[in-house]
Amino acid sequence: ENDEVYLGTTISSGQAIMVVQTIGAKTKMGAIAKDIQGVEVNITKQDNSWITGWVNFNYMLKKSGLTGHEFFYDIKVNDDKQGLYAGDEDKFLPQPQLTANITLKSPNDLLEDPWLDRLISGWNFTISAKWKAGEYFTWNPLGKNGIKSNLQYPDYYMVDVRLSKSFNIAGFNTTIFADITNVFNFKVSLLSKGYAFDNTTPDDESNYFSSLHLPMYDSPEYDIYRNDIKYEGMFIPGNDKVGDLRSADKPYINDPNFSYWVNGYPRDIWFGVKVDF
Repeated sequence: ENDEVYLGTTISSGQAIMVVQTIGAKTKMGAIAKDIQGVEVNITKQDNSWITGWVNFNYMLKKSGLTGHEFFYDIKVNDDKQGLYAGDEDKFLPQPQLTANITLKSPNDLLEDPWLDRLISGWNFTISAKWKAGEYFTWNPLGKNGIKSNLQYPDYYMVDVRLSKSFNIAGFNTTIFADITNVFNFKVSLLSKGYAFDNTTPDDESNYFSSLHLPMYDSPEYDIYRNDIKYEGMFIPGNDKVGDLRSADKPYINDPNFSYWVNGYPRDIWFGVKVDF
């Protein structure tokens, strides 16, 4: 007489737990495997010279997926792989990142005139820069098994600068400064946040990706869509990139309904005074 077997998967605190239950017994087995490999390089210069700061480069390869048995059967001796998870692993996806913080200082006693020297000395000019490869995501209109993280959002670029000078006023340390965030006014993509897509229109996101002329569409497999009048002008191969919007050169792109949320964090300029009591 065989026991009845029940199998289910529950999600708790980000961890998948597979539960196998038989009459009078319950067993839990972890079902998620993660692997992270990479290298990090940090260069630092801290002294009293005219230039100080640090540069950090981070290159990580990440892999995750399900492991073990998805289903349990009466396994045959010559078929011990029956029921194993298959085709559900992320491949190694590099997401390098480069950050830097460099400060240039104007030296003291540069000029003979004490007033002019006091005016131009003691200034700090700080540059904070960051580049990060875009996040990966899955776009699988054919619903094929094993397709994960096959597209990438635009890279992140940011450069901020600050000009500041500290001096003493009536015994109080006073700093005047000017901050410019995104000094080069880079387009910072917000697509990964989902703000640009209209949740009340279920096809808004898919219409955008389908209208892009992506290299992945260069396959006869997509003829099933191209031959359907419902998808006229969609799934055309080309060299478009995620984040491209409709323009004079690309009038075919179906922009997200909230296209004003596609990019964010424009250049911003602040002036201020800080007094330390």
